[in-house]
Amino acid sequence: MSQPPPVLVFSSMENAETLREGRGVGQVLLEVDRKTSLINAVDIKDHTRAGVLGFQVLNPELLDLKSRTKTNLEKAFTLMMDDWLKDIDQGMNATNTSIGILTRKLDNPLDDIPPIGPPLDERNRGIPQVLYLPPTHSEFASYEHENAPPFYLPLSDDAVKAAALKQDREAQKAWWTANRIFLEVKKQLLEDMKVRMEIRLNTVMRQTVKAESDLGSGYINFEFLHK
Repeated sequence: MSQPPPVLVFSSMENAETLREGRGVGQVLLEVDRKTSLINAVDIKDHTRAGVLGFQVLNPELLDLKSRTKTNLEKAFTLMMDDWLKDIDQGMNATNTSIGILTRKLDNPLDDIPPIGPPLDERNRGIPQVLYLPPTHSEFASYEHENAPPFYLPLSDDAVKAAALKQDREAQKAWWTANRIFLEVKKQLLEDMKVRMEIRLNTVMRQTVKAESDLGSGYINFEFLHK
């Protein structure tokens, strides 16, 4: 009684060529390794078709599953990449808009900035504030209560009032400047992230389709979360 041909497990076209060396059709049976990479499985599938003149593959369904998985992974990857890059672009557009608003404000003359804060006549009013410095004073303040405290006088000189208003406006511009600096940093980070994301994700995709794994070795739900 003749023995059945040996079954050789292979994972690539090169691997199949090596394993069958010196053996003719009908002398060996081939079985695709379930951990064959997606890219190798597609290559094998491209060389596999119905017939009797080649080396019989015992599990052609695996090739269909691997090929289908690669197709769905590529679709999901493209959608994911497009959505993520779109999110970054939207963030960059919003940031650019804010930077533009602040730049226009900073380009305006000081006199165009509307008055901010309480009326000038109410500035710097109230009881004088004093600084208690050690070692002359202890860290625990002793409240003065023997005499009624004096009050600061209101700003009465026009030059002093004008200087106070100018200081308000310069402080406002300093605030806008700080705001713009942070936004410019954010813009640069988003630009860098976009470049790094494309490079890194494409690298991971190439690694995924080339890696030997169970990916595509069975029937699966192709739902792909990316939000």
